[in-house]
Amino acid sequence: MKDLRACFRRIDITPDRPVSLLGYFTERISEGILDPLHCRLAALYQGDASLLFVQVDTCLMGARDAKALAAAVSRSSGIPPERIMVFASHTHTAPALADLYAVKRDGAYFDFLVSKAAEAAATLQPESRVLARICRGRAPGLASNRRWFLKTGGVATNPPRLHPSLDRPEGPVDEEVNTVSFHDSDGDIVGLFVSASNHVDTIGGNRISADWPGIMESEMRAALGRGAVVIPFTGAAGNINHLDFTRTLDQTSYAEAKRIGAAYAAAALASLGNGVETGTGALSVVRRLLRVPAIEISAGELQRARQLVSGPAKEASGRDLTAEDIFHGDPAVECAFARTLIALAETRREEYEIPLQVFRVNGVVFFAIPGEPFVEVGLRLKSLAGFDLAVPVGLANGYFGYMPLRECFERGGYEVKPGPAVLCRGAADRVVAALQEMAAVEP
Repeated sequence: MKDLRACFRRIDITPDRPVSLLGYFTERISEGILDPLHCRLAALYQGDASLLFVQVDTCLMGARDAKALAAAVSRSSGIPPERIMVFASHTHTAPALADLYAVKRDGAYFDFLVSKAAEAAATLQPESRVLARICRGRAPGLASNRRWFLKTGGVATNPPRLHPSLDRPEGPVDEEVNTVSFHDSDGDIVGLFVSASNHVDTIGGNRISADWPGIMESEMRAALGRGAVVIPFTGAAGNINHLDFTRTLDQTSYAEAKRIGAAYAAAALASLGNGVETGTGALSVVRRLLRVPAIEISAGELQRARQLVSGPAKEASGRDLTAEDIFHGDPAVECAFARTLIALAETRREEYEIPLQVFRVNGVVFFAIPGEPFVEVGLRLKSLAGFDLAVPVGLANGYFGYMPLRECFERGGYEVKPGPAVLCRGAADRVVAALQEMAAVEP
């Protein structure tokens, strides 16, 4: 078996001007910087084979932009675009790279990002022989299932904490913090992949930040040395966030991002001493365009949405409207959903081509999912036999909304509404089945 070689790059992509931030129902213009944003590249080489991971500190990007970014990086690096995985961290305090609700895509910032990433990709080369190790850890108490059964029936997303109608969480969480560490011939760590399943929205407000993944990286680099590049992988977390619904705590602040980022860093660092070498095998990739029908929109839903937006304007009163306002039936949020439903009904296709991708790095398999899969999707993929480690990668190679389980659509909540959800009720099952088939293909 030929040696595994690697090259890591980390570039600053913090905007130098006010930008519109993506993640909420209302537009927010940045008013300063809490910490920098980065794009991180990890190129792996084995003989003539190569793979390139491109991680971006942003909320999300559409499939067209992800493809354009991969193409630009490919031209600079010489690595074929089908062997490049582009994925977002999902921070809600970064420039908008998509149109969503009242927020519009910042095309100039995207061009800046592409230029910076392509420039860095031009310097990639198989610098050093590396040994890859798998390190498994846990970080209990940081993630919660944000969808709750109500005693009055149905499910609510992000309900008020300690509300008397709360019954129990709808589903599980994933407390694993799994790391793939890459060591040079001297035993020093030159790069790390760190996977955790949690939403990246702890700060709020109008100041730019990479949120807890950026804090996690900073803490780990301080402990390991600034030469190590830490690449965060946001797992399957479409129905997961950091809020503790059993206590009344203020959990929207920069201090909260620091607390969570430091805790994930501590869990990953503690696991490094227990790392085991990955199994043997060539670098490989399997790609597939999966055809998935669009979400159903009934004539009644469309009529109600049109009636709602045709009425008196519903103002947000200068507040940041989030999913927490859904529980209270905030009129401005309801109008935001109505406009999104109408736009989806007018522009949607009968079916979408979903770009799926499976990377193999020795005994580790990476599943690229272009959207926000529920945590159960990630747990199913992690349970697949035949691999030393399975890593679900959400928000990869594009964005096709939330991917709830089929049964969740009957219960309610934010993630199953047309708009937040773009694909049909069986989309999650179709994606898991396709990825399972792809992973079974022999390199």
